[in-house]
Amino acid sequence: MLKGLLQRRLLFVTGKGGVGKTTMVAALGLLAARQGKRVLLCELDTDPSLRRIFSVPTIGFETARLAENLYACNLVAADCMRAFVGRVVPSRRVADAIVGNRIVGIFFESAPSVMEAVILDQIAERVMQEKPGYDLVIIDLPASGHAIKLLRVARSMAEMVSIGELAKRLHEVDALFTDPARAGLVLVTLPEEMPVNETLELAANLKSAVKTAIVGVVCNGLRHLEVEAADTEAASAALGDASAAGAPELLEAIELARYWTEQEREQLARLRTELSIPLFDTPFVFSKASDRDLVDQVAARLLEQT
Repeated sequence: MLKGLLQRRLLFVTGKGGVGKTTMVAALGLLAARQGKRVLLCELDTDPSLRRIFSVPTIGFETARLAENLYACNLVAADCMRAFVGRVVPSRRVADAIVGNRIVGIFFESAPSVMEAVILDQIAERVMQEKPGYDLVIIDLPASGHAIKLLRVARSMAEMVSIGELAKRLHEVDALFTDPARAGLVLVTLPEEMPVNETLELAANLKSAVKTAIVGVVCNGLRHLEVEAADTEAASAALGDASAAGAPELLEAIELARYWTEQEREQLARLRTELSIPLFDTPFVFSKASDRDLVDQVAARLLEQT
């Protein structure tokens, strides 16, 4: 299943904040790179978390090497605007003057969706570029609602602008993002009721508002303890005196593990039942030497599901 996911040219990854979205972007990228693909990871207008994960000095508009076959960039709106204008205006000096003009800057920032559009344009540019080319580009999208707004921009603007080079470019970007053979969305969640509720709501909103196909859901942070009611009973019987030193704490820990087991099964069942989308799972990492070690452990679990 995962093999089909990584065969696309472009993956968008999103989910509620705090579910491990950037970790999943890094793990998917690392896995694809280890399979021989040339991979680019893109963060959008943020303080790049990938820099910390892969211990590189900086990640900016120009690509930085993270590992063998694996690269990253951070697409800040101002840099994307400069690149867009530079492609339209042949003179670098004139292009810099346009982008650096205070009045023009105010116009760009206040005009609806212009800054989002130039970010999407640059994403498409990275996917389509020939030298250096990338087999897979993975985008770390903003959380949930912001992701929907961003993905709607190309089509909305393409419908407003009907002629000229800009219209042509917008249609190219929209065609890329909505081609299920080339692009797809991956949703990341946790095996808990609220994140799963939000994931189901997000999936419904994406299907109605965005034409990019949802191609996978990753349930992150599974503990896989598999503790049953019989285990609680057996532990209680083995301890004998439940008030003995350490016994209450041990029984409480077993009960907590049983609660986690039941919750994980329930939430995974909901995702399987309510979403007809490939479902992957990744572990709750109890011990890690570094953020990179965490990503390696998550990637190892994903590899088992190829």
